[in-house]
Amino acid sequence: MALPVKTNQRRHDWIAARESNMETNTVTITADAFGDFARSLIALGTEPSQRQLESVLADKTLQDVIALDNAGVRLSGSAERALAARINMTLADECEDADGKHWSQCDHRDADALAKALAPVKATCFAAWKNHSNPSTKWARVRAYGWELSNPAPVTGDVIAEGAEGESAAAGTTSRTRDLYQRTVTELAKLYRALNSAENDAVIKAHARGEELQGALLHITNALGALNAPLEDEDLVAYVKTL
Repeated sequence: MALPVKTNQRRHDWIAARESNMETNTVTITADAFGDFARSLIALGTEPSQRQLESVLADKTLQDVIALDNAGVRLSGSAERALAARINMTLADECEDADGKHWSQCDHRDADALAKALAPVKATCFAAWKNHSNPSTKWARVRAYGWELSNPAPVTGDVIAEGAEGESAAAGTTSRTRDLYQRTVTELAKLYRALNSAENDAVIKAHARGEELQGALLHITNALGALNAPLEDEDLVAYVKTL
């Protein structure tokens, strides 16, 4: 599903601005490589799996991903999530040899083989983040993503269980599933329309967290697309009314 013209332009402007100067603290990535990498990551959507990220990261080094993260990829998907996936790939053998321990579970006091393998990876990240206000907070997020990607939540049968009115899963979508879908689309539509409104452009640009708000818009846009909801304003309003 195509993005609104304004949202597409924001993506284009955002990437182009960062392609012009890609030296990022202690790690450098070329403009062409940055543009291709950023677009590939964006194409994966908001919450790509480890396997999906590996398809983009196969020829990327840890330094490449850190450079992208330092450049501020917040459009769709997370550079921090990609960094976590890259570390999962880098330390896959060490984690396998660690009797079920994941690198994200390493404490700074640990001295086992996995902790020793993680140490230079962590040091590389922190060196690149030297100008960040709180590298420890970034590292905590990367660790959380690393664990999540390695341990995806199982799909339960609750949502597709028999509905309140006796509908079976075999008969199609249950009332409980429809209710959850309706709530999700309705709430996302409210946020999408507010952030995508021309009337709020000046407010977002002037806001202290305007960049985060623009990033949130792209996450919300992709979420609505994943739900097969239309993105044109009138169509979206009409669609919500049918739910």
